[in-house]
Amino acid sequence: EVSASGGLDFAVEGHEILDAVLAIEQRCLRSKEGEDEVAGDQPSVECMVDDPDYKYFLCSDLSSPIVVGYLWLSLSDLRSEDVLRALTDQEERRARDSDSEYRVHRQACPGDPLVQEDISYCMRVPWPFCDRELLQRRWQLPLVERRGNGLAVVMTSIEDEELLPERSDRVRAITKKAAYLLRPLPGAERGLELVVCQQIDMGGLCPAWAQKIAIRFAVQRGLEWGKKLRSHCLRTQELHARPEDESQQPTRHAVGECSSPSSACSPCRERLSLRGPMTGQEVLDSILAIERVCCSCGKAGLVDDDAASPAAGSGAGQLDFDEETSKLSVDCLLDEPDTKYCMCASTDSPIVIGYIRVVLHDIYPGDVWRALVKKEERLVRDPDSEYKVLREANSEDPTLEEDVSFVWRSPWPFWDRELLQHRWTFPLRGKEGGEGLAIVMRSFEDESLLPQREDRVRAFVHKCGYLLRPSGEGFHSLGVELTVCQQVDLGGLCPEWAQEVLTRWAVHRGTQWAEELREHCQQKHVLLDMEEPIGAGAGAAAACGGAASSSSG
Repeated sequence: EVSASGGLDFAVEGHEILDAVLAIEQRCLRSKEGEDEVAGDQPSVECMVDDPDYKYFLCSDLSSPIVVGYLWLSLSDLRSEDVLRALTDQEERRARDSDSEYRVHRQACPGDPLVQEDISYCMRVPWPFCDRELLQRRWQLPLVERRGNGLAVVMTSIEDEELLPERSDRVRAITKKAAYLLRPLPGAERGLELVVCQQIDMGGLCPAWAQKIAIRFAVQRGLEWGKKLRSHCLRTQELHARPEDESQQPTRHAVGECSSPSSACSPCRERLSLRGPMTGQEVLDSILAIERVCCSCGKAGLVDDDAASPAAGSGAGQLDFDEETSKLSVDCLLDEPDTKYCMCASTDSPIVIGYIRVVLHDIYPGDVWRALVKKEERLVRDPDSEYKVLREANSEDPTLEEDVSFVWRSPWPFWDRELLQHRWTFPLRGKEGGEGLAIVMRSFEDESLLPQREDRVRAFVHKCGYLLRPSGEGFHSLGVELTVCQQVDLGGLCPEWAQEVLTRWAVHRGTQWAEELREHCQQKHVLLDMEEPIGAGAGAAAACGGAASSSSG
């Protein structure tokens, strides 16, 4: 019997979504076995992860720009009913993900064979993207197959401003189709195969590369999601079996992370082989070579070729620039008169290089130097960084070599990164023939200096540099061009696309970082004017131990 409310239409819509998801699944599985040849009008399939217990595919076709994600998980120690509750019950969803704001707006009517419900939740996404909010209608449909019966929970977006008004601080994402497929293992008391398939338009006016980043970010998040779901269900089973025992809980491990270089597996060992020793001068020469290539990329280079030439360094032990730059390919992501950032890839390393250059017209170079290297100011700017100077510079060392450490807070689901670096300071030719400073860094390993923690991943900085070129006559005059160039191996067993996501996130955040640095320097300069009548920035180079004494007033 069909009610006047359109129950038949809903049933048809739900089954159409299920049929589409099953077709996508067959396409993914056939592509993995090499049995499917993609025609011009058929979806293309890319296998991102292919392990015995989990697989992830991305599917795209000409009919829609929105990619379909397909995740397959083998959960041999879980019961299907526990997984279903974890996926659909409001209280359990909130327990698994307290930040999701998951809500069932309209519950299923008693006796409804489709269990039709309207739900909403918030999808937290990494900066610089806004959080996504989704309003969906879902149904539960039988999954009848030759190998046994299962259950499908299928979803699609709906529009209802009364049910969930749009918020100005969020973007309304649209679920074209989505489904959970639960298939119990035949003849087993426990165990199931779980499939998550979804096609979501993330919304907003983000460019194509941003859509790609968000989608690929969801791949890694999907794997982490599967781990959390399993832990939640195991905990639920344990509480039901022994409600008096609240003490045991699954141990938290970093998904896909190596605990230490000594236990690194094969992908990490390959990256470790790139970590040979480099002097500070070699790091500086390499950064200047990268700068030369980036300055020639795009339409609004900020400095002439001469400013990034070998003469801009200290003049000793220069690299063969042709050899260094011939291995670089550059992607210019922003090119404005006062701001530029690029991403560079080298045939020597799978680790992408980030390059950002900003002009700070109203900032004193000395204030920037203090903000970058002084422990007290670094902790004021970023109190969560745990920034430390572990070994102070020798006053007689012209390069002011120091050992520093800090924590890089990473966006979920990635673990925080910890870094241990050597740091050197060199003179650098600035604009109009003035003197500037180069602060360069490279990671090293010393367990006695900074023991590795189990709850963090040790990142490795292949090269990093801050290049400060005063716009005026020296560090006592307003205006500075600041270049930041870094190549960081983020560590862990995250695949290459995840490295790209984090690197792009870090480079994109560079513009915000520069603005925060500018605000900090402006505020600090006011304080220094009150405390140091000689003028902030006038003694910055001299305070560097003479590395650029000729620029000091």
